Amino acid sequence: MVNSRVHPFIEARPELAVCQVRLDAPRHEFLRRDSWIDCHQVLTLRTEAVVSELVADMSRLRGRIHQDVLIEIVAAVKRAPTLSATEQTRLAKALERASR
Repeated sequence: MVNSRVHPFIEARPELAVCQVRLDAPRHEFLRRDSWIDCHQVLTLRTEAVVSELVADMSRLRGRIHQDVLIEIVAAVKRAPTLSATEQTRLAKALERASR
C-alpha cells in the first residue's frame, strides 16, 4: 500500500514504523509528492486478475521503483514482524527477481 503519509497508528509502533519505506518524488516521476510504501502487510491478488486489469487499462502502470528504494523495500519486508519467515522470503525473492 502506498500513501502520502504514514498513519499515526503505524508511527506510534516502532516495530511497524521500520517497515515503511519512503518513495521520493524526484526519483519517481509518477508521484506528485513523496510517499510511503507499507511493507508490513501483504495484499494477495490473483495473477490473472492483475493481468486482466492491466490489459484493460495500461495507464494503471505508473512507473518503476528506483533500484535503491527497491533494496530498502526488500529490507523492510525482511524485518516485518507481521509477516512469517516464509512470506518474508517469498516476497524478498520476488522483489529481487523483479529488479533484474
